[in-house]
Amino acid sequence: MRYNLALSGAISALLLLIGAPFFFWYIKSAVPMGVAVIDKTVPNDDFREHKGLFWLLEHHKITTKDGEAYEKEKDYFGYRPDEFSGDQEFAPQAPLDLIYLADTYGVYSEDVNENPRGDRSSLIYGGLTSQEWDAILQAREEITVLLMEFNSIASPTEDSVRKSVEESMSFEWSGWIGRYFPDMQDSEIPSWLVNNYQDQYQQEWKFEGEGLVFVAENDKVVVLDNGDFEGEVYFQWTKEGRTHYPEARNSPYGYWFDIVEPNSGTIVEANYHVNLQGNGRQILKDHGLPGKFPAVIHHPQNRTYYFAGDYADIETTSWPKWIVPNVFYDLMAFIQPKEAFYWRSYFPMMTQILKEIEQKEK
Repeated sequence: MRYNLALSGAISALLLLIGAPFFFWYIKSAVPMGVAVIDKTVPNDDFREHKGLFWLLEHHKITTKDGEAYEKEKDYFGYRPDEFSGDQEFAPQAPLDLIYLADTYGVYSEDVNENPRGDRSSLIYGGLTSQEWDAILQAREEITVLLMEFNSIASPTEDSVRKSVEESMSFEWSGWIGRYFPDMQDSEIPSWLVNNYQDQYQQEWKFEGEGLVFVAENDKVVVLDNGDFEGEVYFQWTKEGRTHYPEARNSPYGYWFDIVEPNSGTIVEANYHVNLQGNGRQILKDHGLPGKFPAVIHHPQNRTYYFAGDYADIETTSWPKWIVPNVFYDLMAFIQPKEAFYWRSYFPMMTQILKEIEQKEK
């Protein structure tokens, strides 16, 4: 009898422990916040270029000013695949606390066919237009935070619009982008990259193992193979970043990033680091590329952030309606190793930014 009571009590305690995170989410008060998301790179219904942001909004129970949950399928301005028909230009209907540009690279004719080889094709829709940028500036109020990710101003955005954005955001794009690949023979390598390299150097793409690739706006390609560097591209917080985001951690970063130069008044809160070896440093120097690259640029006075990478782009997520201690997010990084950057770096950073927006709103 005592054994049965003890077992029953243990089971009840376990159920309470498992159910507590979900219970606490449901009793948590909603946080109304005016958020406008621009994503012009939605060729299909996975919405992955802004998926990570919307998961985070739901997880923190951030709603519209009317108390409705934000939905990744409809609450964004940009291209609408298939059943959503057409596109929607930026035209917010309510005061905004956050304007978030996730991606304006666009949708291309091969993208709608899922483009497994990464072939380049004709542009259907994309690029940040001067009308949209003017609308963004006009929509900003005194407390509105403007946050942009790569690729918001590179091709196919026109140079005149890019220059205006750079001036407002207090940085300059170098014209270069880069990415680490764990396997240079993997299907992740886009065909246009291989073709450009072979045309430029008149030799076959024979790289094996890990590699680091840089591509200029004019399609010039620079490749570091595994003899030129060691390890991955690593996202590391600066002293200012660690102070601003005390819960955030360093992590490997495995997606495309762009190389930018911050202007005066900005704070570099994180950098991408590469452990260069052999000829790696000299190869980058010969092409005017630095050994480390700003990753997060913050201008406190102007209330702007620039993320020099695809941060909200996430493939897999979990059920968002739970509340747990921060240590559990390391467990999520372990369960989803491809998304370690999201859980260890992006998630705590955006959590802090949203918390500051909420406090200013109050």
